[in-house]
Amino acid sequence: MSGKMKWKIAVDILMTLALLVLMSYGMAGEAVHEWTGMGMFVLFILHHILNRSWTANLGKGRYTSFRIL
Repeated sequence: MSGKMKWKIAVDILMTLALLVLMSYGMAGEAVHEWTGMGMFVLFILHHILNRSWTANLGKGRYTSFRIL
């Protein structure tokens, strides 16, 4: 497994955990919710940077009805 793939998996796991913390606002508290939200934003940007090749390839290839759906 390449280093980039390990980063992708780590970011995805951290985003999942952050989402769980963000959803438990009542249990975590306002400060934790705010800091986790800022961390989630950073992870969101990093996720899109790591997956930019997928975004670049969206327009390539043949568009079948299944792909459009």
